[in-house]
Amino acid sequence: GEPQELKLEPSHSFLPLRAERRRAQEADHAPPVSRHAVPVAPDEVSGLLGPAGSLEQTFRGFEARAEQVSLSLAVTRTLNSGGLLAAEAGTGIGKSLAYLAPAALYAARNGVRIAIAPHTKTLQDQLVDRELPRLHRATKGAFSYSVLKGQTNYLCRRRALEVTAVSEGMPWEERAPRAYLRAFLRRSPDGDLDSLSHWFRGRFPALEELALSARSEAGTTLGAKCPHYARCFYHSAVAQAANADVLVVNQALALNWPARYGALEHVIVDEAHELEDTATSAWTLELSHAAIGRLRQRLLGPRGAAVTLERCGALGLAQEARLLATRLSDDAQTLKEAVVSLCHAGAAGEGSCRIGADTRQSRDWLKVRDGLHGLDASLMAIDTLLSDTVREVLPRLANEHPAAERELSGTRVAAQEAHQVCEELADRPHPNRCDAAVVSRGHWSLQLQPIDIGPLFQSKFLEGKRAVVLASATLSTGPDNPWVLERLGLLKPDEGGPPFFRLGTPYDLPSQALVILVTDAPDPKSDAFLDWSAARISGLAHFLGGRLLGLFASKHRLDEVAARATQQLEPLGIEVLKQSKGASRVLASQQEQDLGSVLLGTKSFWQGVDIPGPGVATVFIDKLPLEPQGRPIVEAREERLGKEPWGFLGYRLPRALLMLRQGVGRLIRSTHDRGVVVIADPGHQSYRAHLYAALEGYRVEALPWSQARIRIYHALKAMGYEARQVETRRTVSKEIPVQGSLFGGG
Repeated sequence: GEPQELKLEPSHSFLPLRAERRRAQEADHAPPVSRHAVPVAPDEVSGLLGPAGSLEQTFRGFEARAEQVSLSLAVTRTLNSGGLLAAEAGTGIGKSLAYLAPAALYAARNGVRIAIAPHTKTLQDQLVDRELPRLHRATKGAFSYSVLKGQTNYLCRRRALEVTAVSEGMPWEERAPRAYLRAFLRRSPDGDLDSLSHWFRGRFPALEELALSARSEAGTTLGAKCPHYARCFYHSAVAQAANADVLVVNQALALNWPARYGALEHVIVDEAHELEDTATSAWTLELSHAAIGRLRQRLLGPRGAAVTLERCGALGLAQEARLLATRLSDDAQTLKEAVVSLCHAGAAGEGSCRIGADTRQSRDWLKVRDGLHGLDASLMAIDTLLSDTVREVLPRLANEHPAAERELSGTRVAAQEAHQVCEELADRPHPNRCDAAVVSRGHWSLQLQPIDIGPLFQSKFLEGKRAVVLASATLSTGPDNPWVLERLGLLKPDEGGPPFFRLGTPYDLPSQALVILVTDAPDPKSDAFLDWSAARISGLAHFLGGRLLGLFASKHRLDEVAARATQQLEPLGIEVLKQSKGASRVLASQQEQDLGSVLLGTKSFWQGVDIPGPGVATVFIDKLPLEPQGRPIVEAREERLGKEPWGFLGYRLPRALLMLRQGVGRLIRSTHDRGVVVIADPGHQSYRAHLYAALEGYRVEALPWSQARIRIYHALKAMGYEARQVETRRTVSKEIPVQGSLFGGG
């Protein structure tokens, strides 16, 4: 039919429409793409985002951008007609609102639910706390929105009350985390376990185990039978999600969408350059020291199978559960010793081994295989025990102790999942799977990871979807190389690929930014590099009075350089802020407002952290973030691409360039930003052309530091930066000289 104008009215007027359409769709068994959809007209999108549009009239500071409207219209066409769109939108376009506006209008009009799936929690929070409320107000409440995470992200009120019970004589080290979790249970609006205090987790390690024991799980939930159902965090979130027009989820949940949540036919994936890694994690099978420990706790813990069976009078089964828990521990220890030997971990307790065809012929592998068979026998015995329990005890349990019945069911599910990994790894190798053993800090894990994501991405994610949009600032590693789409199996030699909509940044990068590739820095693995980096960071921060963001490819280098820079800068009144778990947004906000500080971080700071304004005048990047070659999955994927250098050029280098583009993009976040990016180790000159292509649009110069320091000084001067007098809460530094030891010397 003809496009119908959407009148922006309060959201309650759309609720009957949503419910009516969703009921009709549930009864309609036609394929999703054949269902009639009422399209969104281009002028409706322009009426929100364009000049004199609702957003510009509602919010001071919002400026209509032609690129944003262009991207939004491309998303609108995809939602209207169905299909797949890949959109690369440069920094400053405002891609979040560009896809949210048509998604909100289309969902409210058609009574469908559209999922928005970012990768980082930072972007997820930005969408929920900033972008969606603005759009909701600009549309006068014409749509509803909600957030949903995976079930295990939520605290189960029933389980939390059970695991936090204290007994007389319990030491305070055990009481404190229980008291904290109870307080969290009372105060938290959504029960999100990510909101637990990272300081408290570090101070009381027992909190981590308590949280794992108290999380909501599909196998243990009582549903409507639970006495706490009306206040259940998880079921409340699911209920809100069912009625939402726009639903914010993370990529992992979108990739492993449970059937019980209903169909999800419209998905917009932001930060889509992370999809291969997210899918790899989501579709990995793993058996580990931690998983076996949790299973043992399910058998012997206060709410475990043994205690439950005793309470029900099944003393023989309870004793058998205890014996099986002991046997499980012994078998796990035997397997651990074999895995440590296979990985040659030794006394250091660190190592990894790809379990390929050659490895499977080795004597060390045969020991691991025997260990897997032994552990598997214990797991099957546990499953049999719980099956007997189901037959003999469960009918009574279901009525008298419904919570205990669900806990036993959850234990059985955990044993079956571990059994599957043992069976697959020991005797069923697969050509599209990288099997690996890893030992880290004395703990072992066995991983089964997909090598080629493409076929799984098609069958597990794309099939059944009516419309999918993949959006990112970095889908390509150069003008004509949409590498991310290739890795997802979307570029086929005979069929081509999906529409690729590429928009450059609206910023004037050549005049706003200078990128310096330092050609003579020390080896990044050396102590000399740590001293060199700290001196350059301190010199730049000294000149600018802070205003520096440091991005590191290694946490070890971050810690070492931060310690050295702190010694040099704090006497001058410049504070060195170092990334800490759970504090990214707070630190970014502080850096944005405080000109007398330096902020240093690792991977999560390379992307998603937005610090517009004068808080960042220089981004210091320690090195091109190349992954270590020895990682099993890296080795397996490069092997598919051929011998060196083709494996490196086809996998590790493009991945590093995508991350580099994200890191460099932290500098210019508004039309008023100016500054310099310093890449201390840009990698070997043999692939320098690939780096230049990835940084298309920037002024890029490769110089030895003796020349780079002078070039940086004159560039910053031309951009309006002068040697600053730094005043902070602690002290005032003198005018900074620009001669002699400028930026750490020659």
